[in-house]
Amino acid sequence: MRAPRRPAGGASGFSLIELLVAVALAGVVTCAGWSWCWSVSRSCANARDRLEALSSIGFVRRLTTRELSAATRLLNTPSCSCTNNGLAFAVPTPDGRGLQEVTYGWNAARGIVWRKASGSHLVEGATRFDVCYADQAGRGLACGSDGRLDEAARPAVRTVELTLTVVVGRQAVTRRWRVALPAGTS
Repeated sequence: MRAPRRPAGGASGFSLIELLVAVALAGVVTCAGWSWCWSVSRSCANARDRLEALSSIGFVRRLTTRELSAATRLLNTPSCSCTNNGLAFAVPTPDGRGLQEVTYGWNAARGIVWRKASGSHLVEGATRFDVCYADQAGRGLACGSDGRLDEAARPAVRTVELTLTVVVGRQAVTRRWRVALPAGTS
């Protein structure tokens, strides 16, 4: 058997410098890859949080629009220490034999918007819930974070505008929508 041949000049394998350069390049590529993965992960988390906030607002929007569109009367918003802002109105009961009071409230300390008809909270992470009332011409009758409506102004209300801000993770989403009240709502 023959011994393996050595290349001319007595050099075998890689030099220390070549190995150090290869390790440095591998480190740079690994850091770039890690940075990219971290960025993608953060983007996915932000997108998920935004989608969750939008979904929560969409749920409240659909529910309030459906119920306000059937409202027969605006009511006094109950004032208690647990509610920073709210909206109250009457809708026909499911069997059509009477009226049911529906109240939406915002508890800023807990960050929730709740609904008292079936008694549940609708959304968490709420940092703003404004209620504005407008007449037929679109003039504001009451607006702001307290959303209180003067008793004498109630018959003139034709539109309710709601603004809701929900924060999930680092994402804050605000949406505003208007609901026309049915004719004859007082």
